[in-house]
Amino acid sequence: MRFATFCWLVVALATTTALAQPHPKKKPVRKNTVGRRVTRKAGEQNLDQWHVKEPNLPPVMPDLYYPTPEPEVADSSRIYTYVEQMPTLNGQSGFAAIITAIQQRLVLPSATPAGRAFVQFVVTKAGVVTKPQIIRGLRADVDSAVVVATRQLPRFKPGKQAGRVVAVSYTLAIPIVGQQP
Repeated sequence: MRFATFCWLVVALATTTALAQPHPKKKPVRKNTVGRRVTRKAGEQNLDQWHVKEPNLPPVMPDLYYPTPEPEVADSSRIYTYVEQMPTLNGQSGFAAIITAIQQRLVLPSATPAGRAFVQFVVTKAGVVTKPQIIRGLRADVDSAVVVATRQLPRFKPGKQAGRVVAVSYTLAIPIVGQQP
């Protein structure tokens, strides 16, 4: 029994990493600036000066930690998700106006379950809705009705970034009200 306990203790100590770790190195202590008075003779004049020993400090690197951001130039081929001036629909801005417009054009099949369908689309530079697709659907027939309603949206006033007209991507949750057959 003693031998088994001894073997277990040896194995436990051999597998631990606490014994294998080196001692932590001490951090160097910075000393304050030390000065001593030095008197020198230059010709026949005594020059009194202070000889200053500077501590070892790292060099100062200004503006490396907080660089000033360069202004972003709008790329003509890029599709943005958020811009300075978002596209507007019929003079109304915001997601609620777009969701209401999709719900007005939505023709749902009978026996539709209640829930939400997530649709993604792009408003081009011309203000036309393109590439509607369902990100998270409710049911196949409801999803296709949401895509059709999204394609029927009127022309938007396009979004702007840095004064330039750009394409903007939207992802919206369209609430679906359940219908009984």
